[in-house]
Amino acid sequence: MGNPNSYVMTASLVHRVDARVKIAFLLLVSIFIFAAKPLTLSGIALFVILIFLKTGARARTIVLTLKPALPIFIVIIGVHTLFGGGERFAIGDFASLAVGFHKGLLLVARFALLIMASAIITRTSTPLEMSAALEFILAPLRMLSLPVGALAQTISLAIRFFPQLLGDLQDIQEMQKARGMDMKGVPLRRKLHLANSTIVALLDNTIGRIEDIAAAMEARGYGSGAIRTRLHPLRMRNGDYLLLAVMFLLAIISWISVEI
Repeated sequence: MGNPNSYVMTASLVHRVDARVKIAFLLLVSIFIFAAKPLTLSGIALFVILIFLKTGARARTIVLTLKPALPIFIVIIGVHTLFGGGERFAIGDFASLAVGFHKGLLLVARFALLIMASAIITRTSTPLEMSAALEFILAPLRMLSLPVGALAQTISLAIRFFPQLLGDLQDIQEMQKARGMDMKGVPLRRKLHLANSTIVALLDNTIGRIEDIAAAMEARGYGSGAIRTRLHPLRMRNGDYLLLAVMFLLAIISWISVEI
């Protein structure tokens, strides 16, 4: 099973946008997502979904992208339903339950949009592009004698590595099901025992992947204090500057409208 958030090599318009502009888009959209009211949030949701589909994804990809976070979403909705309408347990008070459920659903929608906005970047930017963009954004930290290049590379690897872990976990679970391991109707103690095999297999895959990445980085000359060059350096085009200006203009208009 492939990871739906991995880089997809297509010729979409979103792929051609500079990675630095995409990161700026993510930061601005994240602010709007958590600051917007429900009606405005629906417009942001439509905007994010349209851009997500423009990356070459299908409607099914949205479901696969949000599926790993489904248990967390259920917990959020459950906790808000029970406590969101007030400070105390709301069992029996249907009005408070409805208020809490609405709050939980709204928070889940915000997190889901944030995940999709992040997936837009990971689906349309290569690890090298993301590393270069992060290094450019974090460049002022060099004045504090911080290793910006290593920090950017670490963040880029973490962004790429975590979705891959989820993909590995799904692959392991599918293989276990194919071998007849069914967790349905199994007592909790037995489930915890069976989970050991999943954890061991996941750790084995993870350690192997880390060793491969470390060997590949060493072979390519990554090292502390090394001067790095790029075969394809990031270059802003006229369209990137225009898109960046439009985003900040919309941000200013939104801020003024909120203040008024």
